[in-house]
Amino acid sequence: MKKSLICSILCLVLFFISSSCETVSVNTSIDETDSAISIEEYESVSDSEEPTVELIVDKQEYLFIMDGKQKPEKISATVKVDGKQIDSPNLSYEVKDTDICEINENTITPKSVGRTDVIISYGDLEQVVTVFVCEPTTKELVNSFDEKYVNLYGRTYISNNNLCLDHVATGIGVAFEGTELSVTFECAGTNYVCIFIDGAQGYLTRIKLEQGVSTHVVTKNLKAGFHTVRIVKSNEIDDGSIKVKEVSAEAFYTAPEKSSLYIEFIGDSITTGYGALGDQGMQRTVENSDGCSAFAYKTAALLGADYSIIAKQGICVKGKFIIRDTMSEIYNYVSTNTKEEYSFERKADIVVINLGTNDSNYIATSAKLQAEFPNDYYEFLRLVREKNPDAHIICLYGLMNLDSKIIDGIASAAERMQDDKIYTECGTYIINTAGANGHPTKFAHTQWAIILTKFIERNII
Repeated sequence: MKKSLICSILCLVLFFISSSCETVSVNTSIDETDSAISIEEYESVSDSEEPTVELIVDKQEYLFIMDGKQKPEKISATVKVDGKQIDSPNLSYEVKDTDICEINENTITPKSVGRTDVIISYGDLEQVVTVFVCEPTTKELVNSFDEKYVNLYGRTYISNNNLCLDHVATGIGVAFEGTELSVTFECAGTNYVCIFIDGAQGYLTRIKLEQGVSTHVVTKNLKAGFHTVRIVKSNEIDDGSIKVKEVSAEAFYTAPEKSSLYIEFIGDSITTGYGALGDQGMQRTVENSDGCSAFAYKTAALLGADYSIIAKQGICVKGKFIIRDTMSEIYNYVSTNTKEEYSFERKADIVVINLGTNDSNYIATSAKLQAEFPNDYYEFLRLVREKNPDAHIICLYGLMNLDSKIIDGIASAAERMQDDKIYTECGTYIINTAGANGHPTKFAHTQWAIILTKFIERNII
C-alpha cells in the first residue's frame, strides 16, 4: 500500500484537527507564497540548491451519489517549488479500480457503487485520494443492518431484528441526507457511545445511555446535505450490551465502502481503554473508560483501517485468574453473551495481540504456571494463525509493567512458530500507569498509537 511521504509525521496532528489538504515534501524548508513559477523556471533550478518540492491535494476524499444526477468532478492538485506554485505541472493519475470510476486528465467520472483510490503523481512524489460512490436506499433496508447498506465494525450480531454491540468499539456506520440522525437504543446497564461525523478521526460527542430503551438525536445542526455517521460503543462487554433498534433520518444512502485493510486487536483492560479518561488516584468507572481513546481504535483510525477489537479487563492468555474467561476460549466466540462460534469469514491482514499484563500476576503464583506460560502463548499464536493464515501478527507487551518471564515466554513462543510474519514488540513502549486505577492515560494511548502506526507502515504496508 502506497502512502504519503510525511504521513507518519502528521499522525499526532490528525487526532486533534481535520485538515482539508495534505502535503508531501522532500525538504522541511517551506516558504508559502501565492506567486506562480513556470515549468521552465523550475527546471532551471540547480540540483545543488535542493529546492523544496510539494505535491498538494485540496481534498483527500471524493464522494459521488449514483442517483442519475451525478456529475464529474475535477481533482484539485497543485505543485509548489520553494513555496511558489508551478503553472500547469505535468501530473499523472492512476485509478486502482476502473469499475468504480474513470479519470480523464484530472476529472473523475463515477461508474458504479464502491470505493477506490486514485494515485496522483508528480515525479517521485505521490498523493492518494479516495473515491466513494454511493446510491440512495431506504430506511427499511438500512434498519436491516445488512452490510450492503450500512457498515458494521467488530463482532456484531443480529438478535430479534436488533443490532447487538457487546464488545468494546463495536459499531455501525450509516450515510444519510439532512441535518439530523436519530437512533433508538436499548441498553443493559449504563454505557456510552461515541459519535463520529463525516470521517473525522476524533468523535464529535460521547452520549450516555441509561438502562432501558431511549432515542437520541446523535447529530444536530449539521449543514444540510450528505453526511456519514459512525456510532461506536465506548465501553467493554462487562459494562453491559447495547442494541441498536432503529436509525431515522430524512433520507438514506448506502454507506461508503470500508477500507480493504483489516486489523484485529486482541487484548485486556489496556486495549479496552480502561480508565483512560481518568487521573491517577481515581477508581475506574464507566465514565472514565473509553475504547475510542485507546491505542487500538486510534491505530486503526490513523491507518484508515477497518478493525475488530476482542478485549476484556483482567483476562489472561489461558489462565483463569482475575476472571473466569480466558482469551484462548473467548477468541472463538462472536461474544461471551452468546457463545456462538465466530466464523472468521473475513481474515485479518494484521493481528495485534496485547496480552501478558494479567498473566504476569497469574504465573507469579507458582513455578509450574511460569513454566507453562511459553507453551500457553504458543498455542494461542497457533490458534490466531489458524484463523488468519496470511496475517502479520504483532505481539505487544510492556505498556503497564515489565516481567522478564513474560517477555521471554512471548519470545520463545514466537521463535517456536518459525513464522516470519510474527513480530515481538515487547518492552519497547514507555510504561504508563497515570490514569484511573493505575492504567494508562488517553495521552499515552495516543503516543502508542503513533508508534504502532509507524511500525506497521515501516514493516508491513
